[in-house]
Amino acid sequence: GGSLIKKDNKEGAGGDDKVEKSGDAIPREPEKRKLMGHRARVTKIQFHPTYTQLATSSEDASIKIWDYETGECEQTLREHTGMVNYLNYNHTGENLASCARDMTIKLWKMNKDQEFKCYKTLKGHEHEVSCVEYLKPNGDHLISCSRDHTIRIWDAHNGYLLQTLS
Repeated sequence: GGSLIKKDNKEGAGGDDKVEKSGDAIPREPEKRKLMGHRARVTKIQFHPTYTQLATSSEDASIKIWDYETGECEQTLREHTGMVNYLNYNHTGENLASCARDMTIKLWKMNKDQEFKCYKTLKGHEHEVSCVEYLKPNGDHLISCSRDHTIRIWDAHNGYLLQTLS
């Protein structure tokens, strides 16, 4: 079992023992930006590989694309019908994959106006999808895992299921 490590108070008799917490004495800079906009808890943050952009997913079933220099929300993506668990940019940042409690994976492509549009919905998992990642180095494949106890490998371009591991 785990127990807290107590640090003896050597300063004077009769003092309470102090519980040492990591980071207590480390000075911190104030937050640079506070990004507000989701209506529920944020589940994942992913930085864009080249732009000053980040994507957030939330329990409110949305994805938001932010400019982290200005703090402004540039786009809200609402294609999922359940909590969005995870998201991941591909290596160029032109594509984004997301997965959700609705048992789907959505593939998003950035258009010429630098907005993401959903171009493919991948179905096949039999329970909520927990995670999805583009496989490095070229991002031609996606790997996903689900509460259905499977790992699935997909073609990232056409959305075809290539392999199921259970």
